[in-house]
Amino acid sequence: MQIVIDIDEDIYNRSLVYKDKQLTVNSANDLAELTVAVANGIPLPEGYSDLKDMGNLKYVFDLTRDDPIYSGKDIELAIKSMKSIIKANNAESDDIV
Repeated sequence: MQIVIDIDEDIYNRSLVYKDKQLTVNSANDLAELTVAVANGIPLPEGYSDLKDMGNLKYVFDLTRDDPIYSGKDIELAIKSMKSIIKANNAESDDIV
């Protein structure tokens, strides 16, 4: 399973000492596994745009690729209509790219 969490930068930085480490875990305490998972996570860069579920994008491209009635505007609208999983943290959240 993959999840995205919002975590304080100081807590994240403290967890980095456990990156690529194996910690002792027992069934009553998952803290060690969570710490390693956070340490090995990938931080989102500052100023990212909306992160979208692009699962249907290939379908949209396949529909429009050889049909001259579709324009780049149709593809732009399709992308904008896709569900945002994480909202942008910048002022240009309407950007496609």
